[in-house]
Amino acid sequence: MGRGAVLLAVVALGAGWAAPTSACTLGKVAEMPVTMIGPEPAVTVKINGVETRLTVDTGAFFSMVDPAAATRMRLRVGPLPPNLSVGGVSGGADVKVGGAKDFAMVGGTFHNVDFLIGEHQVGRTDGLLGQNILASFDEEFDFANGVIRMMTPQACGNQALAYWTQGDYFAAAIDAVEPPQNRIRGVVTVNGVRLHATFDTGASRTVLSLEGARSAGIRTDSPGVVPVNGSSGVGSRVARTWLAPVASVNIGGEELKDLHLLVSDVSLADSEMLVGADFFLTHRVYVSKKQRQVYFTANGGLAQTRPGAAPPAATTETGIIAGRGDEPTDAAGFGRRAAAYVARGDYEHAIADYDQAIRLSPSDPQPVYDRAVARLLNRQPLLAVTDLDQALKLKPDFTPALLSRGRIKLGEKDAVGGRADLEAALAADPSVRLRVADAYASAGLFAEAIVQYDKWIASQPHNEDLAVPLAGRCWARALPGQELDKAMADCNAALGLRSATVQALAARAIIHLRRGELDAAIADDNAALKLAPKGPWALYVRGLAEQRKGAKDKGDADVAAAVAVLPRLPTEAKTYGVVTG
Repeated sequence: MGRGAVLLAVVALGAGWAAPTSACTLGKVAEMPVTMIGPEPAVTVKINGVETRLTVDTGAFFSMVDPAAATRMRLRVGPLPPNLSVGGVSGGADVKVGGAKDFAMVGGTFHNVDFLIGEHQVGRTDGLLGQNILASFDEEFDFANGVIRMMTPQACGNQALAYWTQGDYFAAAIDAVEPPQNRIRGVVTVNGVRLHATFDTGASRTVLSLEGARSAGIRTDSPGVVPVNGSSGVGSRVARTWLAPVASVNIGGEELKDLHLLVSDVSLADSEMLVGADFFLTHRVYVSKKQRQVYFTANGGLAQTRPGAAPPAATTETGIIAGRGDEPTDAAGFGRRAAAYVARGDYEHAIADYDQAIRLSPSDPQPVYDRAVARLLNRQPLLAVTDLDQALKLKPDFTPALLSRGRIKLGEKDAVGGRADLEAALAADPSVRLRVADAYASAGLFAEAIVQYDKWIASQPHNEDLAVPLAGRCWARALPGQELDKAMADCNAALGLRSATVQALAARAIIHLRRGELDAAIADDNAALKLAPKGPWALYVRGLAEQRKGAKDKGDADVAAAVAVLPRLPTEAKTYGVVTG
């Protein structure tokens, strides 16, 4: 991959040290702080001097950034080599190569580094930190404590490398981790059936492919299997997804019983399962390349059977010794651990850790804001607003707090206060314009939303990421019944860029309903509901169209299902004239 190979050589040279030969030692090459952004493990790096966050993705063979980030980082853009194609779990992808003059991460600054440039933004960061960087060393993933460690074992032979525990551990054999894919792939059993699984931190949740599910005796029409919102990745397709009951899963001797797994219509190459970030959040994991083993211990919440014996005592060159040794000592450490608790849904422990972070760094608005988010998730809105106020006292132009408080004020019908916060956020950081537009649209302030969508769309390069704002602008026109021709053009443009855009399908269905094109409305809502089976607006509008066609029972059932999801929907729909007729 050209210049990208230079990075691996430089990193490997920088890792050298004279290891003792009398005992197993682990050299720590680098310790990268990891912050969970929702379900995504993210690290902070600098590319051409621009600080950015990348999602740690062991399932990505090469590091990648999205088109907008590539522009911001001033990457030198060129085509892929003719003998290389790139695809993801959701299909093929139109990918380019971008060269960075400088790439800085924990451990040093490297020069002339290549990144892939994807079609659109994937997830909540600017891209992916892939295996071309991570796989240079043994990897230890300690997401619960907000750390990834790059390790080099010396004189360890076949000694177990779960060095942090004196108790039980699990070990899963894996294939050789080799270029170009560097995939961490082993065998698991699902319902007693052996399947190949890739350990993939870039997958937010563990997922079975349709092929893997069928092998394990799971069908999408089996009792208890329910459709859920579709998923997407590097490719442009949104995959159909279901949640299925599973009798048992065994990974490396850890057996989990009576659980539910996602099943998705995705392509997993030579695997039938992805072991996702949810596994890494609930386990501490060490990937040994030489031994071809994944060692792990559970860190809470999962039943265990058949563990391995305790590993012999191991030392490390850097003082990481057997035992826990992972209690945070500074505000950043408490903040990272709190983010991991939030990702696991443990909001009480997250709030307690944010308390400690605030105590240790009282002038920093970030942990105060993060505690506000945790409190919102913990259904403590009054305390959350108090935290947002405090964060803005510490830093009046702190954009995340302005956006959150603005949305809350709009939801409370304080349009004046909400506008003031959102406009202040825009003044502080124009890059949040799309989030401001979405906030206005969610509050029913469609004229304000369209102004912001217009500015955002006009400022962006023409790429697949425009599907989302075009769909948003279509919705802002379609729902109140304004400029339906422009709304239809926006929806069609969005669906031309990304064919499975749920909001665009649901908005176009409203346009068809308003025009009396009932079959077209039902078709668009059917497509939307395949991807988001409980989408209330798609259910409601399909129900209205069915009623108008004379299929009263089917229409009534859809309307009732929509109201069950969103009880206020009939009142809201009536406000905009979306009614039976």
